[in-house]
Amino acid sequence: MYTEDDENVKVKNKDSNGSESDFYTSFNAINEEKKNTKKKKVSKKEENVPQDEEDYRDFYDSNETEEVTDDRGKNNNLIRILLIVFLVIFLITLIVILLNKNSNSGSSGDIELAKDNYALKTGETDYISYKIVGTENSVHSTFASSNPNVVTVDSNGQIKAVNNGEATITIKYTIDGKTKEKKINVKVEGPPEKHEIILSLSPSTTDWTKGDVSIAVSAKSDVAITSLKYTLNCDQNCQYKDVTNNQIIVSNSGVTKVVVIAKNNSNEEVRKEVTVKIDKVPPKAELSKTNIVSNSDTSVCVTCSDSESGCQHAKVCKKYVSSKSNQVITVYDNAGNSTESARFNVTINKLVSPCSLKVSTSGKVTATLNGTYTYYGFDSNYSGSPTLSKTINISASKNGESGAKIVNYYVKNSSGATGTCNITVIKECKCKDGSNSSNCSVTCSFRAG
Repeated sequence: MYTEDDENVKVKNKDSNGSESDFYTSFNAINEEKKNTKKKKVSKKEENVPQDEEDYRDFYDSNETEEVTDDRGKNNNLIRILLIVFLVIFLITLIVILLNKNSNSGSSGDIELAKDNYALKTGETDYISYKIVGTENSVHSTFASSNPNVVTVDSNGQIKAVNNGEATITIKYTIDGKTKEKKINVKVEGPPEKHEIILSLSPSTTDWTKGDVSIAVSAKSDVAITSLKYTLNCDQNCQYKDVTNNQIIVSNSGVTKVVVIAKNNSNEEVRKEVTVKIDKVPPKAELSKTNIVSNSDTSVCVTCSDSESGCQHAKVCKKYVSSKSNQVITVYDNAGNSTESARFNVTINKLVSPCSLKVSTSGKVTATLNGTYTYYGFDSNYSGSPTLSKTINISASKNGESGAKIVNYYVKNSSGATGTCNITVIKECKCKDGSNSSNCSVTCSFRAG
């Protein structure tokens, strides 16, 4: 640097006219001008300082130059500090935001629940709202209730309050080979809601039958039917089965009590029963003998027995008026099963036209025999003394009255063969004078009908 004390240094300057002057002289002039402007001039912005002043800034007064330099340094330092503080605050805020975002969203594959506590009234429903975080893979979730008597949940995540109490719903799913789960608490309050269940049983028959019985089952409710089961002849160890296709088939012989239970998803149930009677065993038919010989009309009877449904008739008889061979009699039980008796033969030794009868006008019946007999008469027991005639009494006795009676006559020969003759006797009463008076004298006469 050059100073005014350096007398030995002379620098020639050319002015604008090309004349030379001492640098010292020029310097003094400039320096004098600078002193007059002092700090005011220095405080101007650096870009407004003339170039020559900028070049010779070192020649300014040393005290003034140091004061300006200190102020500018302080301002620059303050700006730097403020920038650093702002940057630190920005970084801290960004870190906090990122941490909050990570803490709210969870790690990839986690379940994010809209809420993990539900409060429902009995009968109310709601859906579990959730999402799987940070994955685009398809995820299949399953739902389970710790107490279905309080809260039920279906495959779509719909929960329903059934009864008062608390239960936990567990959401379980597998993603990327790992099984995860979340739990939700559900509290149910309020009176239990009632839902009517209409259960009907319609058997194909309620009478005894020899075939299988089909029972049509119908269960309806204003809420879903969750269970429809049945049992046969339930005892202490009942074995319930699911009703399939709304039908139950019973094929066991005997009397069967069918009990059906229907439940809905409110855990309400209705029980109904029906009795089915099946007999697949034919009855028994008992015949005393297989060769029947008789000298008159005869009846052959078969006894029926059945331990299940019972017989329609305990004894079944058939009347024979002539000889027959290779005969059977069929018996039936109440289920419709039938059984034929053993085959039998009937032989009847019956007299043909053993006698003839006639009646007189006085009411006397006289028999004429067509052979020799050990018994003949009007007694069906073939007993007593043989007789050939008998006066018949008919109660008619007034004008206009009449009456009729069939008279039988029985005969038997020495071989035991029997025969019967009969005649119809008619009695008529009229007035003797031919009038129609109720007080007239009456005459009655008989004739053969």
